[in-house]
Amino acid sequence: MPDVQTSLPWSSDRSFTVWRYLDSHRQLLLRAYGEYGDEFLQIQFGDVVWMEIGQVFRGGITLNEVTEPGQRPVVTNYPFWDRFPLLLTELRSPKGDLGFVAAGFLQVRRMPWSSRLSPHGRSLELQLSVRRVRPEH
Repeated sequence: MPDVQTSLPWSSDRSFTVWRYLDSHRQLLLRAYGEYGDEFLQIQFGDVVWMEIGQVFRGGITLNEVTEPGQRPVVTNYPFWDRFPLLLTELRSPKGDLGFVAAGFLQVRRMPWSSRLSPHGRSLELQLSVRRVRPEH
């Protein structure tokens, strides 16, 4: 089994679309389907508290961690920066699509086509797993 990447940046040359946001679970899923339809990549953000994101990331995607409040102009809209450190991720495509997500964790999985109707199907491979823990008050 290959090593799982545990830090950003991460990138793919596939186009991604927002597949589902589950408010009750605070979960955001983006998907990119393979050329032959036998598998897909799924980006999962969990414990989402804030996002500014479009529907599509065309021509690929790069995920970068935003580490400073002033690093990107839009990040000043993030209302929880001083209260607890979450994983604040910039999503960017080569075509200029841009988004931000603040969440407790992020995972990227390669999934079989048979799991396409479920957000919780079995994965073929975990490619990335990054987690931030809220400090106790």
